Amino acid sequence: MKALTLFFWLGVFISIIMTILFFFSWNNYKAVPLPKFDEKIALYSIDQCTLTDKFLSIHGWAVSEQDPKSKVRIYAKKMNGSEWVKVNYATQSRPDVSKFIGTYNAFDKSGFEGAIRNIKFLGGLSGDIAITMADTRGKVRGVMYECK
Repeated sequence: MKALTLFFWLGVFISIIMTILFFFSWNNYKAVPLPKFDEKIALYSIDQCTLTDKFLSIHGWAVSEQDPKSKVRIYAKKMNGSEWVKVNYATQSRPDVSKFIGTYNAFDKSGFEGAIRNIKFLGGLSGDIAITMADTRGKVRGVMYECK
């Protein structure tokens, strides 16, 4: 009976530890350096950007006409004013962007939709975001935006 009780409490302890590990792996608030922009992103649009007590969410598109395969990265600024965290996002199909630019499907995968939890005890988010694109030659384009 004593071994069964010990086994039970060991299981409870492991489940608590696993829950904490999952929480921090899904809500990564690790500070990362914001890349320096070589120039501003010329073509972009933020369709929706919202900061609430629980989440920061962003939806939009960004392209580099010089390099359509440039990878987008989204960063959110923490409340302390100097640290940035990466925002997880998914690429969205945006055929309207190719039509807007006047090309046939070159920029169809330029859309993004991302979200990050606004966790106050881990520093919270200010609402400032940065969108960056690094092309195949290493040139970084970026733009700053304030979610309201």
